[in-house]
Amino acid sequence: METAKIPLAKIIRNIIILLGILLLVSLLGMIKYPWQQSFRVVFSSFYVLFLPGFIWSYVFFDKRISRRRDGKNKKPEDKKVKDKPLDAVERILISFALSIALGPLALFFLNKVGVKINLGSSFFVILGLMALGLGIIFYQRKFYKQAK
Repeated sequence: METAKIPLAKIIRNIIILLGILLLVSLLGMIKYPWQQSFRVVFSSFYVLFLPGFIWSYVFFDKRISRRRDGKNKKPEDKKVKDKPLDAVERILISFALSIALGPLALFFLNKVGVKINLGSSFFVILGLMALGLGIIFYQRKFYKQAK
C-alpha cells in the first residue's frame, strides 16, 4: 500500500488560509491593543502553543509507521496493524497538549542546568524542540522507506 502524497498546492493553500486566520485574529485584537502587541500575542501564541506539539504529534502518531512492543516496525500492509490516522480535530488537540507539556518541561530542565530563562532562550529552546522533532520525522520516514 503506497502512502498518498499531499500535493504542494494543497499545502500552500492551507498555509495561506492559516496565515489569513492569524492575521484576522490579530486585526480583531487591534480593537483593544496596539497593532504591534496584537500581532506579537497572536503569532507568539501560535509559535509556543501549537507548532511544537503539531510537529511532535507526527513523531508520536504517524499513520505510516506502526511500532510493535519489541521495537520493530510493522508495515501497514500487515493485517494485524489496525492503526488509523488521527483526524484534524484530534491532531489539533494533541498538538496543544504536547506543546503545553514539552515547552515548559524543556525550559524547566534548562533552568536546572543553569541557563537563564528569557525571551531569547525560550525562543531558541522551542525552535530546537521543533528542529529535533523534524529530524526524528525525517529519520523515521527514511528508515521506513529503507525497510520496505
